[in-house]
Amino acid sequence: MRLCLTLTLFSCLIMPLMAQELTPATHPSEDKEVASDLAIQRATEVMNNAHQRVSSTILLLSNRIDSFFGSRRGDDEANGSRLRLFYDSTFRQNQRWDDRIDVRFSLRLPQLQKLMRISFSKEGGKGPPPPTNEPNEPKDEASQKEAPTMKPNLSDLLLTTNKWNFNVNTGLRVGIPPNPFARARLRRTMVFFNTLEFNPTQEATWFLEQGFGLNFTHDLDYPINPTFLFRVANSAFWTDETDQVTTTHGPQLFQQLSQNRALAYSIQAQGVVENSYYINNYIGSIQYRQLIHSNWLFLELVPAIEFPKAESWNEVYSFFLRLEAVFGTI
Repeated sequence: MRLCLTLTLFSCLIMPLMAQELTPATHPSEDKEVASDLAIQRATEVMNNAHQRVSSTILLLSNRIDSFFGSRRGDDEANGSRLRLFYDSTFRQNQRWDDRIDVRFSLRLPQLQKLMRISFSKEGGKGPPPPTNEPNEPKDEASQKEAPTMKPNLSDLLLTTNKWNFNVNTGLRVGIPPNPFARARLRRTMVFFNTLEFNPTQEATWFLEQGFGLNFTHDLDYPINPTFLFRVANSAFWTDETDQVTTTHGPQLFQQLSQNRALAYSIQAQGVVENSYYINNYIGSIQYRQLIHSNWLFLELVPAIEFPKAESWNEVYSFFLRLEAVFGTI
């Protein structure tokens, strides 16, 4: 019994003293500074992880919407080659039905893309540069101890940017005669405050018949919930054929009804720049799109109402029907 009490007393009194002697002495201010750096590092890590999850959700929703509606962004983000075949039929008040067939083809050549890849990146934050050691190169303990902890910069917490996306593709607009074209596209995605996605995009196009053209779009996306996406669309387009700039501005609301059906509500103001800038048309439309067969045949219906300046701002009704077949990467 006495032996047990003695051992217990030794462990309670003597062991802490030995641990204190073996532990190097540190100044109280140094302990506070280390604890503060660790707290900042942990808080930054938690914030960045949450930011990444929310940002990924935003990008996933906008990419899914654009891909379902067959936008050019959806084609450009695809991992493989894709061919879209369109049959369009348009009715406009006091005019005849207009039928047309179009083809959009996106070709992916992975090895060539690796050789011609163009990307720009920006290092966020201020402070000492990160270590230049290669991933497989061993680091000595001294360099790890001397490496300072980089504290977060405000821009890192409010803004997430992906690298610039650059691609070049060609296509053929079916007609008599056929109208081949080429297009170069530069885009970047930025996420502000974990809720807003900004997509500045610049395009340069060339058509055999129309000549050169430039298109600038700056869309701002806000996901309301997993089935609704709100977008403020802004674009400006110039062609060598008309030698004038046309613009489109206005809000859009995308609603995913199910996996195979979706709606897009749109109110747009169209303008033109000649001697000065002015609005020449207002358009309100509802776009309905549905997957009608397997995973490659789509039906699209778009009733719309316009108020063009050329018609003294009187309403003009129109209806658009599209059958679209997708081949390749879906």
